[in-house]
Parts: sequence; C-alpha cells; structure tokens
Amino acid sequence: MSYFTEQIYEFGKNYMGKELPQKMEDIAADLFADSMGCMKAGLYESSARSLIAYLNAKKGLDISDPERLAERLDAEEKALFYGFISHSFDFDNSSNIIGHNSAVLFPALLSLSDVTKVSGRDFIRAYLLGTEVSFKIASFMIPGMNFRGFHITPVFGVIGAAAACAWLLRLDEARFVNALSIAVSQCSGLMAQFGSMMKFCHCGIAAAGAVRAVLMARAGVTGKPDVLEGKSGFFQAYYQPVSAETLSLGEPWNMLKESFLIKAYPCCSASHSAICGMQNFLKETGTDPRDIKSVKVYVPRYTTNNLIYSRPRSGTEAKFSMNFAVANVMKNFDYDFGAFAPENMDSPVLRDYMDRVEMTVTDRYPDFVEAEPCVLKIETEGGTYEKEIPFGLGRTLDSPLSREQLLKKFVMCTKGRFASPEETFDKMHAVACAPEIRFNIFKGEIQ
Repeated sequence: MSYFTEQIYEFGKNYMGKELPQKMEDIAADLFADSMGCMKAGLYESSARSLIAYLNAKKGLDISDPERLAERLDAEEKALFYGFISHSFDFDNSSNIIGHNSAVLFPALLSLSDVTKVSGRDFIRAYLLGTEVSFKIASFMIPGMNFRGFHITPVFGVIGAAAACAWLLRLDEARFVNALSIAVSQCSGLMAQFGSMMKFCHCGIAAAGAVRAVLMARAGVTGKPDVLEGKSGFFQAYYQPVSAETLSLGEPWNMLKESFLIKAYPCCSASHSAICGMQNFLKETGTDPRDIKSVKVYVPRYTTNNLIYSRPRSGTEAKFSMNFAVANVMKNFDYDFGAFAPENMDSPVLRDYMDRVEMTVTDRYPDFVEAEPCVLKIETEGGTYEKEIPFGLGRTLDSPLSREQLLKKFVMCTKGRFASPEETFDKMHAVACAPEIRFNIFKGEIQ
C-alpha cells in the first residue's frame, strides 16, 4: 500500500483531466470573490501596518504603499502578506472542519500566479484539490484535535495549500511527495493566540510555509514520504495514530457534503447564531434593548474554546466575545466594521449591555456541533423569551448567502476602493473562465 503523500500525488495526477461537479466550481467561485473582498478590506485594517513595517524591515525598504511594496516581495513574502490581510478582520469564509481554508490556499496560489502562467480553470481546480486534501486529513482528527488547543486553519491549511501549489506547478511525483513532507513539518498554530494579531499571522505563515515547501522540494530538498501516518508522524504526534490505509480522496468530494460559511458578520462564526437570534428577537418583538434584564446564551462546549473574552479590551478581542456580539446587536442592531470603532468599543451603553450577557455550556448539545447552534434565553420587563437558533446566516449548504447578500458584503469590504465594486465582483466570480490570469488585488483586476 502506498503512503498517504503518494496517494495525494496520484489523486492529483488523475484529477487533471476529470470533469468536476459544477456545484463545486460554483462554490469555489463564491469563496474566491468573498476572499478577495476580505483581502481588500484587510489592507486597511490597522494591524496590516504592523506587517508592512515588518516586511519593510526584512527587505531593507521604506515603502508605505502596499501595492508598491508587494512588487518587491518574493513568492513566500507575498503569501505571508496576502494570508495576513485575508484574515485580519475575521470576515473571511470558514468551515468548522478545516477552519479558514481559503485564507491559506488562495494567498499561496495567488503568490505563485505572480511568477508563473496560470489559467483561471487551473487556479480554481488547484484550490479544490487542496481543499479536498485538507478536509480528508482533518477528518481523522476533528474534533479531538480542536480540544487540544490547535488552531486547525494553519495546521491543515499548510498541507492542503502545499498540495494545491505542487499540483499547480506540475511537480513530478518525487518532488510533489517531498513538498507535502516539508509542509507537514511546518504545521503549527495555537488557539491561545485568538484575540491577537498572531491569529491573522497563522494564515499568512501557513500560506508562506506551503509556498516554501513547494519551492524547496522543486529545488531538491527531500522529506520522508510516510510523514503523515508513519511512526512519530503527524497523526501520532498531533492526535493519535490512524488505522486507515487509504485516503479515498474525492469519494465523495467533501466540499459537496461539508458546509462553508461565507460570513455575514466580521467576527468569529461561533457567535453568529446568537447574533442572528438577537436581531430576530428585536425585530419580531419590537423590544427596547434597555428593557432587557439579562441574556443567557447556551452553547456547545467547543464554542467556549473560541469565544474566550467576556470583557474584551480591543476590537481584536471583541471578535472572540459572545458578550460583545450580543451587546453590540442590542446597542446598534447591525454588526459591521463600525462595531470595532473606538467610539463603540468605549461606549458605556455597550459595556452595560455586555454585563447583562452570560454564555453557558449546555448538555443539550454534544461538545462539538459544526453548525454552532445556541439557545437564547432573554429576560425582559415583560417576561421570558427562549428560542433555539440552529445556525447563523449562511451557515449550511442548504441556506447559503444569496448573490445579493454576497455582493452587499463585497461592496462593504471594498467601498470607495474600487471604481466599480459590482463589476469587480463579477470578474472575481468568473475567474475560472480566464484563459490566463494575473491578479492585482490592489486595483481589483484579473488580467
């Protein structure tokens, strides 16, 4: 029986000429357009200035304009930069099985498209291949690995991105396998970093690690082919040994059975069901938030691993706070970038509302539920309201955001930064049709 890394290569080789389900390509197009909008928004998030300062220092430069700086970066550095800004608002699409996969794979592939000819079709197919690899590796380890404190996005993302990039560059079997092996030795990221800039860095580091692995392998650096399932390998070291002998990639395609969330709110998805629930409550009942005495949010245990700040001190921490998420809806109803403005974060009204919110683990749910449900129990002057919210907006395969909602989000992310956000959105969405592409995220162009 061949090693898992060799099976991934064989899958990629046989995959080149296959017709793929149209639904998969449609999902990938949605995810790409969404990712590009989030990347553009991330350029103007304050944390991006810190990474720009680092890259300038590393290169011995003094360039404040990100577009001009990007022209001076190599592929690894671009992948780091693109990955960081993709995730810096925590608004990018995600999956509870493989995390913010797009914020690793697309930046890695984008950085290579700057140095080699890439068709739109190959770009999207490389993404789909890498995503399938990430899903399959993760399926052996989720949810147990989550509870150990690993941030699954970079851990699985670097492997999937390496497979995608190796396939895109058409590496031969030996180099392809070595690229995966090198990537596995770069799997890292801890949930302890949630609420800090390092969470954004995880995506950039993983994207850069994947590019580094592929370029090292192409140059002749080698690694062990049994690094995933072998003794003292990835599975054993990070979680537990696996007994399976085959990966069964694409049987069926995981993208057709696992949901991706294209976020409607710029914060951790674990709070989205509560945000939807509170918005619906206020809309349906007309309750004045000042009349709400208390809000109890009952959640699966894993939700508390993500939402770790009851009294956030910054906008970055607020993205991982159930208290903030619910209180912000009580104060503002809408949940957008303005939620993290200093005048909102410092508001005494917001702080008062946060004191009324309590998150509690309930045995109503298993420890890990992919849809991230909750039960809201709201005490008001007029009585008690209790309702289960099974998932947030756009959470499941059967209830994705509509095209109008996707476009609204893209416009919000890119407002005032593209001459025609609607036209740019359509171009991004049609990326698979381009015969040869070069991306310019700064101008919103696909050439």
